[in-house]
Parts: sequence; C-alpha cells; structure tokens
Amino acid sequence: MMDEISETETPFPHRKGMLYKIHYNIGWQEEENIRSQRYLCWMRKLYSYMGPFVSKSPRATYVNYRDLDIGRNNDDGKASYEQASKRLGP
Repeated sequence: MMDEISETETPFPHRKGMLYKIHYNIGWQEEENIRSQRYLCWMRKLYSYMGPFVSKSPRATYVNYRDLDIGRNNDDGKASYEQASKRLGP
C-alpha cells in the first residue's frame, strides 16, 4: 500500500522498498537520571545489534525522532540528548 503513493506526494520519503519501520524508545523517571548512561548504553547495544538487519544506504531517521546515532548534532561529532532535543523539537 505504501508504494502506491508517490514519494513526492507527501513529506514522508521512507516508503519504497521499506518492509518495516523500527522505532527504538527508552525512557526513565527523573529520579533515575543517575542511571541514564546505563540506559543509553543498553539502547546503543540494541541499535548496534540490529544494524545488519536495517537499511545501510541511506541510514535515515524520520523527522522529530531523536536519534543521536544518525547524523551529527554539532561540529565536533559528539551528540547529547539536550542538543538533539533543541534541533529536532519536542
């Protein structure tokens, strides 16, 4: 069904040939901020594990998905959730 609509007809280009869309999500309560690096590490391990099973070129994300591992958030190549939030929106 997704292939029936031209990529130029809507602002969502991730259609042709895509069988699935994966949304990685992790969250925690503010009082758990001390463990935030552990949670992010778990997610990055899952993300890395899934790498062989997802598209490689282009490796892309949907607008407003806060993905620290795709693209760059600043000139030195380091990313933070706060920086991604400011650039990608709420």
